[in-house]
Amino acid sequence: MKDAEKAVLKLLEDADIWLSASNIARNVGYSKGYVRSICKKFVQDGYLEIDETGGNPFYRITDAGREYLESE
Repeated sequence: MKDAEKAVLKLLEDADIWLSASNIARNVGYSKGYVRSICKKFVQDGYLEIDETGGNPFYRITDAGREYLESE
């Protein structure tokens, strides 16, 4: 797992709330575009879930994401 990917999962695990890519990017120090691509990949992999009901997507870690983070 890349450092940026680990940072995204760790932040979402610690926060335990829904966060936008912008919020995640501000907290992990990577660009919003890069964080968005990580989040999209992790949604496909089942490590994050996405809520797009408000226009901007928000992300939250799943149990599979927690397990993946612990395995690294």
